[in-house]
Amino acid sequence: MGIPLLQGRTFSEREHKGAPWRIVISQKLAELFWPGQNPIGRKAILWKGQGNEVAEVIGVVGNIRDHGLDSDPTSIVYIPYYGTGWPVAQFVVRAAESPASLVPLLRSSLAEIDPSLPLSDVRTLQDIVDASVGTKRLNTILLATFAGIALILAMTGIYGVLSYSVARRTAEIGVRIALGANPKRIFVLIAGQGMRPILLGILIGLGGAAALSRLLASLLFEVQPLDTATYIAVSLLIVLTALLACYIPVRRALRVDPASALREE
Repeated sequence: MGIPLLQGRTFSEREHKGAPWRIVISQKLAELFWPGQNPIGRKAILWKGQGNEVAEVIGVVGNIRDHGLDSDPTSIVYIPYYGTGWPVAQFVVRAAESPASLVPLLRSSLAEIDPSLPLSDVRTLQDIVDASVGTKRLNTILLATFAGIALILAMTGIYGVLSYSVARRTAEIGVRIALGANPKRIFVLIAGQGMRPILLGILIGLGGAAALSRLLASLLFEVQPLDTATYIAVSLLIVLTALLACYIPVRRALRVDPASALREE
């Protein structure tokens, strides 16, 4: 399963169920019981209050999230399967073949051991992971879709309002051009006036997003609620939209003859 061996060793066929018990533990459990110490050879009590079986730690392996990708690593004790006699066994098979082509081979191999043994519930590890995160993945996709639509609507609204307000100043731009104003200074002036409410809205939006993003923490995996890259990217997208909304009408107005612009007004 790709779980790394960190210290000691794993089980061999010499380790069986029962005394002397030998166990392999997860890194989290080792750090909980013996922080900063070597846990190999230490004694632990299994089923305390029930069996009180004394076991020797022979290995430490990496942590796994047994209850879901969004949960903390699980404290796990591994015991040898040899000699347990459990009626149900779960096997993990590593193979390069597709699962569909592997199942008949597994059935034939199992029949060679005991024809009465059934093989059922064959799944890939990816299927198990997908099933565990299916609901949250759907919620995340829906949330991302609505967030994308909201961003598009916001960009459309910003562009429409700014371009309309700038277009209404065509006569003013014509007057400035007629008086000898520099086109670059005109654009800087109009863009600066148009960007003031945009920058104020971005600041308010960032504050609101930072306050509400903690509510989405349960839907995030390996992403922090205060993701700086996302905030910067969205802010730049809105700023570029606003600049474009100012640039296109100003450029169009600069091409209009000043006298014509004044007559239209």
